[in-house]
Amino acid sequence: MTTRTLFSLPALSSLPLVWVLGCGASSEGTPPPKKTTLAPVPADPEAKAAAKAAAVPDKVEQKAKLASAPIDLPKVMVSGMDQLIGQYEVIRATLAKDTVEPIPAAAKRLGELAAELGKQAPDAAKPLLEDIEWAASALEAPGYIEAHRLRFGDLSRAVVGLISSTPTLAKDRHVFECPMADGYKKWVQSTAALENPYMGSKMPRCGGESHWERMGTK
Repeated sequence: MTTRTLFSLPALSSLPLVWVLGCGASSEGTPPPKKTTLAPVPADPEAKAAAKAAAVPDKVEQKAKLASAPIDLPKVMVSGMDQLIGQYEVIRATLAKDTVEPIPAAAKRLGELAAELGKQAPDAAKPLLEDIEWAASALEAPGYIEAHRLRFGDLSRAVVGLISSTPTLAKDRHVFECPMADGYKKWVQSTAALENPYMGSKMPRCGGESHWERMGTK
């Protein structure tokens, strides 16, 4: 009986080594190249400020919900609260005129008043005054007007929260809302003639009067 050889295999030692490590491996025995990690691109300061403002949880509203009843403000504190809101009004009127120069000084005084009042305030008002102090400190730093407007929105959120929860402070004051504003859309004024701090001279009358509603009652 004759045995025929159909094909012959070359010696394994003569074949090139093949990596079988999956996608990305070289067929000639060379490991895949290492990936290069690119350095992050620095974020634009104004875009970063806007993103931060949008991402901040609404802590003021959460804290206001802790008050199951309107805050009963002692009469001895009313004058101090009026001074605090007066400094807020300086900042609002400044932004409505498209300027920023008086803002750091007014914000510094506002933060000082919030800290002082927080020492004698009812427990339900303390967290709101802390938020006012924090928001005011952000306005002490130099910055472009649009960044200041976003920070003013944080301050307005805290001030609206305090006044909404304290009926004594709402007397002779108005709350307005602008649908075109970035971030928080409300603000407080002591006058009935709307002056929009978020839009300034571009749209000074944009918005309308809103309602005083204690947060957490909707």
